[in-house]
Amino acid sequence: MLAIALAGAVLAAAAIAGTLLASAPKPRPPKPRPPSSVISPATVSAIKPIATLTAPGTISVNAVAFSPNGAKLAAADENGKIFLWNVAARTLAATLTDPGSSGVSSVAFSPDGATLAAADGNGKIFLWNVAARTLAATFTDPRSSGVSSVAFSPDGATLAAGDGNGSICLWHIS
Repeated sequence: MLAIALAGAVLAAAAIAGTLLASAPKPRPPKPRPPSSVISPATVSAIKPIATLTAPGTISVNAVAFSPNGAKLAAADENGKIFLWNVAARTLAATLTDPGSSGVSSVAFSPDGATLAAADGNGKIFLWNVAARTLAATFTDPRSSGVSSVAFSPDGATLAAGDGNGSICLWHIS
């Protein structure tokens, strides 16, 4: 028996002898897709910087992340500092310093924007209360001497950290 399907609808089914057992009408044309958000090569040349923010006293910015609402930008440096910028005003709102950090390698805002995770080269992940600008929690990657990336799950309940040993550690944080 042979069945031919397109987009989940059976178009035809036949037995080995070639007898048509069933058929269905042609599938409906696909619904039009919304405009793509992919940047085309033609538009790349038209994209220009709208601002330049300079982190004070730093040589290298290792990581950046926008808050979910786009109002804040976190920029992390090699000295363990995280600069929180007010995007609309293009002003520095706060500087957070990871305790004992050998440099911040990654930053990520929680989906609600209330928490900022920062990973460092010592295998630590720091969670910051963004509104209060205080350190809320510290985690240590059990297999790592350096954490290279952090990310929150879409519901904010889980924190993932990738390290230089090829491991990803997950923490249930809420």
